[in-house]
Amino acid sequence: MLRVLMLQVAVSMLTYQTTNAERNFSRNPQQRLLDDLLAGYDRDGHPGGGQRVKVDVGAKVVRIVNIDEKNNALQAQWWMKQDWNNPDLRWNPDDYDGLQTVYVVPSKVWVPDVLLYNNADKEMDAAGALEKYKTKISLSYDGNNSWMAPAMFQSICKIDIKYFPFDEQHCHMKFASWAYDVSKLDVYVNPKETGLQKGIYQPSNEWHLVSVDAVRNEYTCCPHPYSEVLLTLNLQRHSRYYVINLVFPCALIACMVFLTFVLPPECGERISLCITVLMAMTIFQELTSEKLPPSSDTFFLIGTYYTVAIFEIGLAIAATCLVLNFYYSKTKMPGWLKTILLRTLAPLVRVKVKRRRLSVKESLRSTDGGHALDTIHNPTFETFNHSDNGLALTWVGDVFEQNSSVSVMSVNLRKDSVVDEEMDSKQNINNCGKNCNGIAGKGNHSIKLKEKLGQEKESTHEIMEPTLHQIIEWQDEWRAASQVLDRLIIISSVIIGCVSAAVIFLQAPRVRQMLSFS
Repeated sequence: MLRVLMLQVAVSMLTYQTTNAERNFSRNPQQRLLDDLLAGYDRDGHPGGGQRVKVDVGAKVVRIVNIDEKNNALQAQWWMKQDWNNPDLRWNPDDYDGLQTVYVVPSKVWVPDVLLYNNADKEMDAAGALEKYKTKISLSYDGNNSWMAPAMFQSICKIDIKYFPFDEQHCHMKFASWAYDVSKLDVYVNPKETGLQKGIYQPSNEWHLVSVDAVRNEYTCCPHPYSEVLLTLNLQRHSRYYVINLVFPCALIACMVFLTFVLPPECGERISLCITVLMAMTIFQELTSEKLPPSSDTFFLIGTYYTVAIFEIGLAIAATCLVLNFYYSKTKMPGWLKTILLRTLAPLVRVKVKRRRLSVKESLRSTDGGHALDTIHNPTFETFNHSDNGLALTWVGDVFEQNSSVSVMSVNLRKDSVVDEEMDSKQNINNCGKNCNGIAGKGNHSIKLKEKLGQEKESTHEIMEPTLHQIIEWQDEWRAASQVLDRLIIISSVIIGCVSAAVIFLQAPRVRQMLSFS
């Protein structure tokens, strides 16, 4: 009996403790509220039995993660907030010790299916609602529900790089319900919780976020229209990096071609410098192509500038060839060209025609009646000393034997050498004595050759070949004309380079705005 009595007492005490614990548990107002609030609640039921639900959507941008020009996508981080009223989730705070707010996971209650329509995330088809937001929902006693959650959205954004690197982008993000039309769910903008706010937004190193615009629109696709919240991000690219690393080096390389017209033509390095500058520009464009956004729709500004710079370098090469052709010309300059370059343009660019003076020896050569062109430029006679008193007939024969194509007219005989030959012949005839018959025959042969050469000499004067003095004068004119062209090309190249750069970059509205602001 004693053992049975003790067992009954123990069971009674255990039952008392269990009952006391259950009473303490049931006294927790939050647990009692959730039990009462969610008892028999179906999260798929529309609030208020199918009444129209107004959802206020707020979106605060946190940072711009990336803009993919190739795939036309914008990736940004946001703080999202949605507010609506659910009359099925109301209670009296007095029944639960004044409890006014509780927090539940979104899988237990009804939530609006507001999604990002222009989603570009390949790993998530539905960007929004339960697929995107994992935080708890705040439930108030009056039925107001508030859902705040951070989210990373990747949206479709048409990137226009026409004015790169001074481009502006306008990316849109469209939030709307996927299932409910405006008769069931109507979305509105919460201006206080939307846009760019200091203390939350973290600036990007590449993009400057000017503003975030939010508007509510309605579009019709079904019997009832759908409402949407359209967010527009206005972005400007930071162009300083690209100007320093892409534009300035290109302009510097293009300006190096101006040095071509400063080098003297005698150095023979003008064409080499032009080709080197052209190769440097091509290699620079190849190295920087990875930094440029790929696009086949438009041709952006900096690409246009590269193309124009290469074209201007090609024009500089053509101009260099023209200047060198002028410098080494030895013919007579046309009158109209002399009038334009030497009489009209030369004073404007401060170029004077420098006349070279001939020495006494060169003056005698130029007035000897010989051919100046053959005397200067024929390599056959470069080793002949014009200061010799005579020209041996055996030397003349050797010349004709070695150069059969050279006529007697091209031989530059001097008058005194022929006279000396005649005097030597006469002296040999007088000293021969009785053997003068053979010698006289040889003298007569020399005299006949002398007469023949004299006749050829007279016919040479009739051809009116230019003298050495005329050739030097023509060369001086051509050299002065090449100097005029050098200065004109330098001036025109600077003007063309500045005008082309201004015309290209002033197409960007930001550049015009910066200039007008400054």
